Amino acid sequence: MKKTDELIDLSEALFKQSLHVSDSKELHMGKMAIQEIIALLNQIDDFKKRGYDIQFVDQTMHGCIEGNLPLVHRIFNNLSSNIIKYADKQKPIHILTKVEKGEFYIRFENYIASTKDVESNHIGLQSVQMSMKQLQGSCLWADPWSLFDRIDTSFM
Repeated sequence: MKKTDELIDLSEALFKQSLHVSDSKELHMGKMAIQEIIALLNQIDDFKKRGYDIQFVDQTMHGCIEGNLPLVHRIFNNLSSNIIKYADKQKPIHILTKVEKGEFYIRFENYIASTKDVESNHIGLQSVQMSMKQLQGSCLWADPWSLFDRIDTSFM
C-alpha cells in the first residue's frame, strides 16, 4: 500500500511538473535575496523528520539572484525527495552554499545507502535540471554508480 501511495504521489508530481514546463513562458522572475534562498533550505524538514543528519556549511552572504520563489521551492522539494530516496541515514548530508563569480551555488553531498536497492532513472534530477534552466541556472550531479552523490545547483 505504501508503494502504491508513493507511485501516486510521484505521478502527480510529474504531472504537475509537466504542466509547469509547458507553461514556462509565463514564468515571472523577480529578485530573490540569497538569504531568502538559504532560509528555504533551512525549512526542508523532511530530512530531519526521517532521521537524517543535516549539516549546513554556509557563509554569511548577501546579494540577489533573478528567480521565481515557487519554482525554487519545487526544486528544493524535488532534490530533498531524491536525496531521501537514496541517501545513507548513517552518514550526514552536507548542504554547502557559496557565491563565486556572480553566481550562487548550492551543493548537496551525501553517501548512497548500500542497503537501498532502488534503481535510479534520474527523472527527478532531470526535472530539477529543466527547472534550473528556466531560472537561467544549472544542475549537475555526480556519477550515478558511485557510493557518494553530489548535486550542484547554480543560480545567476
